[in-house]
Amino acid sequence: MRKEKVVQFSINRRPVKATTLTITSRFNELLTYEDGRLYWAVPRRGIKVGDRAGCAVNNGYRHVVVDGKAILEHRVIYEMHHGPIPKGMQIDHINHDKSDNRIKNLRVVTASENARNNPNAKGYHFCNTKKRWIATIHDGEKQLRIGSFKTKELAREAYLDAKAKYHPSSPIGKRRPFDLRKE
Repeated sequence: MRKEKVVQFSINRRPVKATTLTITSRFNELLTYEDGRLYWAVPRRGIKVGDRAGCAVNNGYRHVVVDGKAILEHRVIYEMHHGPIPKGMQIDHINHDKSDNRIKNLRVVTASENARNNPNAKGYHFCNTKKRWIATIHDGEKQLRIGSFKTKELAREAYLDAKAKYHPSSPIGKRRPFDLRKE
């Protein structure tokens, strides 16, 4: 478990001293989890037990302030259920919905796996000189050319087939192997 250094923070112009307790144990001490949301388990200045913790920011994520440190809500939820996030790893929203912080929608991934899970990464582009669609994929070491195609749809199909082969853990594609509809 990672330890937090004792440092001074400022929240609302008031100094707050961080504890030397592990941050994960502080999450479980201060917060409760229910269906993808965090609620305060202890009263705080102006906050009652049971109030929703954190606030939304303009990038679509929610932040929670614990001991003077703003932490992304999905990271807090993951750590409350699975312990500390390994160094260099990221938490990915499987269904790409930043506000869906249910534990079954969160997984730990490397930065490259998270980048491959981008719904805007197409894997194909139009080549003006050849007047054809080019499909490519990265295999972890180098960029591979899948081929050139007359239509965008054929290039996409070829890319998705290659993606199933080279990136089987990535859920992007025409057939999703999971069902994370909100209940």
